Amino acid sequence: MQRDKYSAVIVGGAIGDALGWPFEFPESARKHAQLRNGAFLNWTKAAGGSYWGYNDEIHAGDYSDDTQLTLSVGRSIDFQGRFLIDRFAYEELPLWLQYERGGGRATKYAVNSLLSRKQVGWRDNFFRVGKTAYRDAGANGAAMRCAPIVLANINNNLSTIAKYLNENTISTHGHPRAIIGCYLIAAALISALKESPNPLDCIKEVANDLADKGLQHISAELPDWLYIWNQEGKSFTDIFSDVIEEMNDGLDAIKKYKSLSECVRYFRADQFSNKGSGISSTLTAIASYVINGEAGSLALEETAYYPGIDTDTVSSMVGWLLGARYGRSVFHEEWLKNVQDSHYLSRMGENLHGIAFPEIESNNITFKPMHLSKRDYLSRVWAWEIGMFEMFWDAIDVGSVMNHPTLGQGKVIKKVRNDVAYEAAGKPKYYDANVVIKFIEGQTCSFHSVINDNGLPESGLIKRLEKILK
Repeated sequence: MQRDKYSAVIVGGAIGDALGWPFEFPESARKHAQLRNGAFLNWTKAAGGSYWGYNDEIHAGDYSDDTQLTLSVGRSIDFQGRFLIDRFAYEELPLWLQYERGGGRATKYAVNSLLSRKQVGWRDNFFRVGKTAYRDAGANGAAMRCAPIVLANINNNLSTIAKYLNENTISTHGHPRAIIGCYLIAAALISALKESPNPLDCIKEVANDLADKGLQHISAELPDWLYIWNQEGKSFTDIFSDVIEEMNDGLDAIKKYKSLSECVRYFRADQFSNKGSGISSTLTAIASYVINGEAGSLALEETAYYPGIDTDTVSSMVGWLLGARYGRSVFHEEWLKNVQDSHYLSRMGENLHGIAFPEIESNNITFKPMHLSKRDYLSRVWAWEIGMFEMFWDAIDVGSVMNHPTLGQGKVIKKVRNDVAYEAAGKPKYYDANVVIKFIEGQTCSFHSVINDNGLPESGLIKRLEKILK
C-alpha cells in the first residue's frame, strides 16, 4: 500500500473540508455563490454561540473541526494500531474545545457533559441538553474523524476495526445512525485503498460485516452501555437493524441512479433535517466517489458547492476516498501547497502508514501517545488550562513559547484583542481575544477567550476540572 495514498487521504480530507466549509451554511453559500471556482476562500464565520459570539476570520485553505478531530483521532493511535479511547475522550476532546472551529453540537455537548460529572466516563455519558439527547445523536460527527483508525488497521481483522469505530463513536454519539455511518465510510475507505474493481459490492459487503462484528462487540464488551441505552423507547438492536436496512437501500440506490443529484434527492441529504445524518452524508460522499470519482478534482468541487448538503464533511470524505484510490496526484498542486498545515497532514498520513506497515516504515512512526489513566489525562488538560488562562494576559505575547500536552511546543504567532465590546441580552459586556499558535510538530491552532470588563479571561474548564480531580 503506497505511502503516498496514506498522505493523500489525510491531506485530501483537509482539502475537501477547506473547499466546502464556506458553503456549509445557506447565508455564507449565497454570499460566496460567485466564487465557486475551485479556489480556497478567505471568509468570516460567526462563532461562539448566542451569548459569547464573535467573528472568526477564516483564511484561505483553513480547515474545520472535521480535520481537527481527524488529527485528534490520529494522535490517539499507538504504534501497534490500537485506538486509545481514554486518551481521545479524556485528553484530546477536552483540549479540542479550546481551539475548535465549527465544532458540532453533539460532540461539544458530550465533552462538556463528561467534564461536568465526576463519576461519568465515555461509556455512560448519556447527556441531555435541551432538545439534544445522546441517544438521538446520529449525525456524522464520528464518521468524519474515523479515517486514521482504518488507515492504521488496514491489515487488521474487521472485528478489531469495528471495536475501535464503536469506541470512537460512542464517546460522543449514541444513535445507531452515527455508529453505522462510521462502518459505512470505513468500508468505502477499505474498498478505495484496495482498489476494488466493484466498489459498491465491496462497500456493501464490508459495511455489513463491520456492522455484524460491531453489534457483537457492543453486546459482549459494552453491556452496561447497552443496558442504559435500552431504558427508554425502542430497543437499540431494533433501531440498529432499521438503519442497516436504510444503509443497504442507499447503496442500492447509488447503483440505480446515474447522477449525484438523483442520489442526493433520494437520500434527502439536502434537506435541513437530514443533511448532517451519519448515513445520508456518507452515502452522498460514496455516491460522488463512485459516480464521478474518475473526474478527480471535479468530483470534489461538485460536492463542495452542492446546495443544501453538509458540504465540508461530505467533501472531506470524498477527499479521503479520492486520495485512497488515486494518491496525491488527483489534487491540484495549489490545493496541496496551500491547505492549512499541509506538511503536518502529510506526516500524519506517513505516521499511520508506518503503523500499518511496520516492517517497511517503522521509522516513520513519530506520534507516540502515552497510555495514562483518566485522572492523569485530565490533570494534563488542567495544567494546560492554567497556562492558557495566562496566555491571554499581557505577560505572554507574540514570540512566546507554549507547551501543549498533545501538540507539543509551539510559538505564539498572533495575539489580538478586539477593542469593540460585544453586548448580549442579559450578559455583561465582553471582548473577544484570539491567540494563534504554530506548533513545531506542524499544526496551527487558533484559541479564543472571552475577556471581561476587568481585562480578565474567562476561566474556561479550570473550575470544572478541579471539581473532577478533587
